[in-house]
Amino acid sequence: MIFLPDKQVTKKERLQLINSVDELLSEMQVTGETIDFQTVSEKLGVARSTLYRNLIVREKIAAAREKSKLQTNILSTLQKKMEELESRIYFLEQKITELKG
Repeated sequence: MIFLPDKQVTKKERLQLINSVDELLSEMQVTGETIDFQTVSEKLGVARSTLYRNLIVREKIAAAREKSKLQTNILSTLQKKMEELESRIYFLEQKITELKG
């Protein structure tokens, strides 16, 4: 983990924060972790206010959080559809068995 000062004073430190946030968000998306400001601040070792103060970082975290929620909703919807289709297939298999018998 990269040490980040709590308050960025220089342009280099701001860019370092942005890059660290990008890396962390990518990792969190791959692992399916919940993305929120608290978790990001804890993992990076910076205050939440540091994340909120930097507009670019704030937007990146907010966008990643919404994308994560959307993916979760899509997966849930797909799982329900799959269960529905499996149920229909089972019903059709039963009907075929009845008609053959």
